Amino acid sequence: MTEFPALKDALVRAAARRRRRRRTVGAAVPAFAIAAAAFVFALAPSDPQEQERVASPFAQRFSVFARPQTAADRALPERLARAGTGGTTDPALTRRVADGAYVLATREGSVCVVMPERGNQIKVACGPVARAAAGGAPVKTGTAEQTVRLVADGTRDVIVARGDGSRSELPVRDNVIVVRDPDDVRVVSWTDPAGVRHIARRPNRSALTLLLDDCRRPVEPLPADGVAQATREALLNVDRIYPPATRARVVGTEVAPPRSCPGSDPRDTVAVRLRLDEREIVVLMGTMDGRLVPYRLSVEE
Repeated sequence: MTEFPALKDALVRAAARRRRRRRTVGAAVPAFAIAAAAFVFALAPSDPQEQERVASPFAQRFSVFARPQTAADRALPERLARAGTGGTTDPALTRRVADGAYVLATREGSVCVVMPERGNQIKVACGPVARAAAGGAPVKTGTAEQTVRLVADGTRDVIVARGDGSRSELPVRDNVIVVRDPDDVRVVSWTDPAGVRHIARRPNRSALTLLLDDCRRPVEPLPADGVAQATREALLNVDRIYPPATRARVVGTEVAPPRSCPGSDPRDTVAVRLRLDEREIVVLMGTMDGRLVPYRLSVEE
């Protein structure tokens, strides 16, 4: 019986130690939660307008508005800011993109391209942000020296065809396509983020049609990524393969189609089916002289 009081005292001391440990842990959890909340709060933008701007539809579709504004961007001349944009220019959403040209956004939901011309004239074009980002109708204006098109993120493969038959690829920088000496340009074409090819022709300028070889040269073996290359090259050449087209997209491909060149391995040909404005065409693509080129065409009503 003399051992029970000692056992009782030991149990009481152990329980007290457990309660102290629970109180210590319980006090540490709220302190940690407060510190974590403070850290998250410190990372969040303190300015509500800044939070709204980061998530704005302009920056989501045109990353030029998401990059930090520079001194050159902020130096938009007052007369350009007051040009016929049809709205109120947001001072935080002005960006200089080319020689004297700016893109800007209005508080009413439009994006604009403004640029000075010779003398005191101003060129300006605007459009709703959703329409401008759709791909087929970019906001565009220009002078005798250059044209500027505002295009959405993901626009690629810009090709300019000139009067002498030359073709060159242009970069997309700051969401704009800048074409120098536009009077000499016959066609400007590009692929939008959805994979649709758009072809813009100068009025009253005849198109330069691509002369298809139609098996007059031997078809060489396809490269490893032949289908992907054939698809891209077919789109890039739509303005020459079928000049009436204003837009095109790939709707299917087939390796070794039945109408391949006689005497060549059918597996070296890719048939690319393109949906144009109101019809479909099938372009046979093969490697000739080391390049994947279109060599035969069929048109389906």
